[in-house]
Amino acid sequence: MDKYIIDQNLGLDTLAERIIVRQKESNKTYLLSKMELMDMATTAVAYQEYLPLLNLSYENVSLYFDIFTSVEHKISATFINLISEYFPMGNLDIYLQKLRNKKSVLNNQLVDMWFAQILDGLMFLWNQNIIHRNLKPDCIYLCGENNEENCSVIIGDIIPSSVAYDLRMRTRLPRRALSYTAPEILESGQYTIQSDIYSLGCILLDMITCDTLTDEETLQLRICARHDASTLSETLENLQNVHETISTLIGQMVVPNPEERLKEEDFLHNEYIIENMHNIDSSQMKYPSHSDKQQTRNDLGNNEKFEYYLNYLKQHRNAESRIEYAIQLCNRSKSVDLSSLAICFQKDIIPIVEHFLSNSNIVQNTLELLVKIIHNDMIITSQTVTFVRKMIPLYENNEDIIKKIADILIVLATQDAKLLNNARIASHLVQIMTKHEQNADVSAKCCTLLWLMAKDSMTNELRGHQATILSIFLNILQNHPDNSDLFTKVCFAFLPFIFEKSTVDYLVQFNLVRYFTIGLQQHNDNRPAIKAALTVLSELFKLDGILFFK
Repeated sequence: MDKYIIDQNLGLDTLAERIIVRQKESNKTYLLSKMELMDMATTAVAYQEYLPLLNLSYENVSLYFDIFTSVEHKISATFINLISEYFPMGNLDIYLQKLRNKKSVLNNQLVDMWFAQILDGLMFLWNQNIIHRNLKPDCIYLCGENNEENCSVIIGDIIPSSVAYDLRMRTRLPRRALSYTAPEILESGQYTIQSDIYSLGCILLDMITCDTLTDEETLQLRICARHDASTLSETLENLQNVHETISTLIGQMVVPNPEERLKEEDFLHNEYIIENMHNIDSSQMKYPSHSDKQQTRNDLGNNEKFEYYLNYLKQHRNAESRIEYAIQLCNRSKSVDLSSLAICFQKDIIPIVEHFLSNSNIVQNTLELLVKIIHNDMIITSQTVTFVRKMIPLYENNEDIIKKIADILIVLATQDAKLLNNARIASHLVQIMTKHEQNADVSAKCCTLLWLMAKDSMTNELRGHQATILSIFLNILQNHPDNSDLFTKVCFAFLPFIFEKSTVDYLVQFNLVRYFTIGLQQHNDNRPAIKAALTVLSELFKLDGILFFK
């Protein structure tokens, strides 16, 4: 534990005590899972069995970063400690409980995608000769931008055989946790791929009954189904109208006899599963042919209706290469209805693209789409500003993307500057201006943004960066002495700061008056520059005429 700082103790769950920790060296946040085992011998075996998990690296499987043992002599307890990824959005169980309390449905599109992602992660583990042994909703984590309907799911909390068979661990499990366990485990204790498949079927049952069954009712179903598969028959028959394919799969997976249960190879030949694994670009399956994917792309290229692009994006929302291709085609199309695009941009496009902000091609094409509809009133919202703001730290070194972002923010600020101030854009703006002081175009756009944000009222965030901003103005004037347009924009950006009490001290420190005076002489043939400089100098003289004699 010497390498970590405890941030928050989340408490004890069915598997371990959960603690949010930060690594001292990197300041990165992780989850510490502290599991009490029967004795030191079991803990030593568990340590060796957990070591291979540190080498796992796969999109739909949680990463493990560190492992160590500990002993608390006062209570004669031994622990295995795992450091893994931390998922602030929580787990699938919490989300399903929330839906169940509201009697809300988990839409079929999410069911399809999450099922494919869980199966993708499991198939990766099985191909590594690893059985999960602990599959249930609270071991599946949500990963995304605080929007459950636009996030991925990731498998975590894998346990090796020593932990699964540990007496202290098994006696601590409540009946709800045990209800996801395959019946053969309770009889013979033999964990196999088949036992993971049974647990997956129970999870699917939870996913499609949020609006129809209570938590207690689903618990009783799982318990009874361990002994008699026909218990599920009536429920699954009623669920045919909800999701016919998934309800059929549940009936084939939640089967007491493992020999009669759906097998791993059966997944490889199921058209529904193949399609959904294909949609998430899973590498765990061999697809029948490449032609179907190419045909879909050809259809997309030949059909320029926005509705077609949108349906394609929704269908393949977790496949990065397909999203990139569709956004690019949509941007290039001259036939896309811009009104439809504006209506759907915030509700549909933003949630999909937010998942791929690290992909510069997707970001560039999305920004270009946004430029086409930016003057539409439906786009002038805090959601749009927040979406664009998220891109700034990711692309602060990319001048082309930064220019596009600045142009969009200028339009938004012209319509409603409060949106930018409420989104706390100023700190990002200062960072961009500092990095791109040598770039006249970027500097000019940022100065325009500053003026738009501050001309009506100065915000506390801008005040907090006042010294840095004035220093940047000075550097811009020094770096671009012959640029009349940029000089004019610096003058306008500076004007709102004149009326701040601390301005006089900063003016003396940075000697800005001298540079405004030099600029007035330098650009005496440019009317806008002269007008801007005279306005600034006039206000400064009213503020403190002494400055002109320093």
